[in-house]
Formats: sequence, structure tokens, C-alpha cells
Amino acid sequence: MVAFRLLFCCLILFIWINAISSLTNPQDAALLLSLKDQWGNTPSSWNISDDPCGAWDGITCNNDSRVTALALNLNNLTGEIPSSLGKLSKLYWLDLAENQLTGPLPVSTPVDPGLDLLKKAKHFLLNQNQLEGSIPATIGEVQTLEVLVIEYGPLQGSLPPELFGLPQIQQV
Repeated sequence: MVAFRLLFCCLILFIWINAISSLTNPQDAALLLSLKDQWGNTPSSWNISDDPCGAWDGITCNNDSRVTALALNLNNLTGEIPSSLGKLSKLYWLDLAENQLTGPLPVSTPVDPGLDLLKKAKHFLLNQNQLEGSIPATIGEVQTLEVLVIEYGPLQGSLPPELFGLPQIQQV
């Protein structure tokens, strides 16, 4: 009987720790839930749970339950890249390559955030989408950026010189 109680207590403790460890930061979770509603063709795992860190394919989180990576290439995602992604302050990896995303690359304005606010980002992989407009110079404000891949889409214009002054840049 004592062994059964001990086993039961261990099971409850395991379930509790697992539940606590997978809860996504509330602001990050709200942003990703909104993203799920805005985009078409999101991974099916996004419909199983409202906790992105716990169960969503393509989402990586750190020990503080903050979203650090979105690896969503080859999902046939449709819609625009929302400016709200700029609020994922711990994001360092953004891979949206080879989807059907449209619209401009979102950068911050006085009212909205943008990709230029992702100050910890190292990789922006946005190639083979249907992104429009030009490459904003303010992307060059992401001083940690190492890789920016945006070819094979209808973006126009030349690369802003700000990108070539980035201290960590290895691939543009």
C-alpha cells in the first residue's frame, strides 16, 4: 500500500512538472494563437493544444517558456507575415522559407512592431515566398543577424547598404 501511494505521488508530481514546464509565456502564446488564426495551412499540431511550447510543430522555446525559434518552412502557409512577430523578443531563428506568404516585410512604425525589433535574431530565412515591395533598410538594425535569405520571390530593389554593415552577417 505504501508503494502504491509513493507511485501515485510520483505520478502526480511528474504530471504537474510536465504541465508547468510546457506553459508558453502568455504574451508569446497570445501572439502565436493570433498567428494561427491569420495564416492558412498551419501545421495540424497547432489545433491540438493552445500551448505552443508544449505541442506545436515548428515552435521552439527556452527554459523560461519564451519562443526562441519559428521553423515553419515548407508548410504551404498562406497570408502575410504579421508585424506582431516583432514582439517575440527572444526569437533568434525565423524560418518561413518555401511557403506562400505575401505582402511586405513588416518593419516597425510608431504604432506597430516589426521584424527590425527582433534584436536577438540570427537567422531570417524568408526565401521562396510571394513577398512584395522592397527590402527595408531597418532590417539592418538587427545587429545580431547572421543570415538573411530572401531570394526567389517578387521583392524588388537592391539590398540596402545597412545590411552589409552588420557585424555578424555571413550570408545575404
